[in-house]
Amino acid sequence: MQSDHEFHGGEMPDDWETCPKGALTHMVRQLNVHQQRTRMKQLLGAATLSMVLIAGGVIALGSWLGPANPQKEFKYGGIFCSECCSHFAAYHDYLADGKTSMDATLVKSMAVHLAQCGRCRKQFNTRYPEVAINEASVATWSPLRSVLPLFAVGMDPAIY
Repeated sequence: MQSDHEFHGGEMPDDWETCPKGALTHMVRQLNVHQQRTRMKQLLGAATLSMVLIAGGVIALGSWLGPANPQKEFKYGGIFCSECCSHFAAYHDYLADGKTSMDATLVKSMAVHLAQCGRCRKQFNTRYPEVAINEASVATWSPLRSVLPLFAVGMDPAIY
């Protein structure tokens, strides 16, 4: 096979011009930049697709599993949700008239539980809106949270 120079008799064709100094280097740099950009676009596309697939998988898995246990019992103030709910009527009477007798420990436990458990507080407020536990009354029990550990029996942090 003949080279271009041999084909034209060892001379460059008339329509060719000599490249200015550095032109080939500039073209190589441009080609390298273009190739780097192309690779970067491919990597970003793959990374984006991976993130979308992972997020979709997590959402699908969460939907498939559902909530862990929507009826889970929580223990605040030393009592579980079911015990707190069973004393709603007595606690309501205690708060409403102030004359109803109720064990002081149970009163504190109810107050702490209702202050910390949004689900029980919502149920209590729904049943007894006239003595609803609001944000202001919840805030009054926050100092009690720092004192309760000093008097705690046992090491169960869920009772505070």
